[in-house]
Amino acid sequence: MITVNSNPSRQDLVALIESNSRIIDLDPASIKCDYCEQVNYYTPEAFLSKLKDGKTVTIKNASAREGNALRITITGYAADSLTGFSTVVTWKENSLAILDIDSKTLYIVNVDDETWFVHEFRKHRAIALYETAVRPSYVKCCEYVMVANGDIKSKLERYL
Repeated sequence: MITVNSNPSRQDLVALIESNSRIIDLDPASIKCDYCEQVNYYTPEAFLSKLKDGKTVTIKNASAREGNALRITITGYAADSLTGFSTVVTWKENSLAILDIDSKTLYIVNVDDETWFVHEFRKHRAIALYETAVRPSYVKCCEYVMVANGDIKSKLERYL
């Protein structure tokens, strides 16, 4: 299940940035869903092992009366076993929504903290928030591999 932190403190956000966990910015994910019905994110382990290890996240649009609504399915693969769940999350359009895949927490970033968060994220992880997913040239247009920081991104881009 996904837990929602609808009013994270700066201390919570700093902990998220420093944790180096894989995140998905749900705002562009919802836009991509409008373009291609569903978006798939793979951890590098899942992508490289051909779904024998790691996690995948599938995001589809869900109907919402106000703001954004997404159906998120997280599937984990390990030692020939399959676990996962699906849930619908909603948030207001003018809020930055960040999904932490490793802790399964959705952070709704306060409008006043958005600029600060984006700047601190880039400063600490050496990667821009919109670059947390890489799309290899030989996969479908709606499939991405999640990266946690600039070092992993550059290594993965060289490999792919």
